[in-house]
Amino acid sequence: MPAKLGDQRHAISVSQRGNDDWFWHTVVEHHVGAIPPARLNDIAKALFLSAERPGSAMRADYRDGFPRTTTALGRLLSMDTIIAASQLDGSTLVSMQIRIDARNIAAQFPAYAKYIQKYVEPAKYRYRLADRLGNDWFDAQAANRVLTLRFRTKGGALQPLTGAARPMPDTLVLNVDALAKIGFFSVGVSNMVGEFVHISTPRERAWQIRFTREPKWHLPLIAERLLSSAIRHPFEGTGVYFKLGFRTGPTGQTISERVVDAAVRESAIMRWLGNLGFTAMSDFAGNVEEEENRFLVELFRGMRADMERLVATTR
Repeated sequence: MPAKLGDQRHAISVSQRGNDDWFWHTVVEHHVGAIPPARLNDIAKALFLSAERPGSAMRADYRDGFPRTTTALGRLLSMDTIIAASQLDGSTLVSMQIRIDARNIAAQFPAYAKYIQKYVEPAKYRYRLADRLGNDWFDAQAANRVLTLRFRTKGGALQPLTGAARPMPDTLVLNVDALAKIGFFSVGVSNMVGEFVHISTPRERAWQIRFTREPKWHLPLIAERLLSSAIRHPFEGTGVYFKLGFRTGPTGQTISERVVDAAVRESAIMRWLGNLGFTAMSDFAGNVEEEENRFLVELFRGMRADMERLVATTR
């Protein structure tokens, strides 16, 4: 039977590498339609070109260009502010604020809305992309339910936030600061630095990230007393690996894919962190996961229809 839009595969495998060492491999896939991954660059270029106009014009662009996507995603995310400042070299420095509000989906997706309110809305994080010389190319940070994006674009291509316009390298450095509340505890990291690679082939568009340096941990006192070398183990060797993107599946349908690989050494601190993670995963299982899938199916249907129309007009 052919895969249907929104069909999901979620697989977790655990293998033992030693007496106390384990390797976790997680894959989450969604079938999202027939638009080839290679055409996603055209969509991204169109979005960045739109950002090179006044904020009011950009709002009109994404509503006119992606009406179904805007309707589906707009129930959860709303655009608060768009500031587009023209630079002397013809580029545009853009700042966007997006508000996250799960109350608008509570009637249709009550369990999913409650999960977002508990785990996503209170979270604080910052993701900063820079080149190896330290020049920032993209900055995303969230606090108080507002996600702020900063980037610079010229001719539909990202540019460094400061300095001369130039092509973006395929390999960048990702710096992560994140703090989340799980149960009674606040847990987070800062200065988590990893290699960020943009994969661009005819059959795949993806971001590949690998962290091989231990971050600074922010843990409650009860957990700090348990600290040991085991907390550094995931970042040793090949490190912690993430992959997020789209690829062409064996039947020709495009698949969104999330992959996580991590090596873990059993210890008191890792068991404590694992219990926190289990709490969040347990809360997600069941109704929340089912409602998230329904929300994503509606979003992917809208995206597919909008992309097909946009691709047809750009040929």
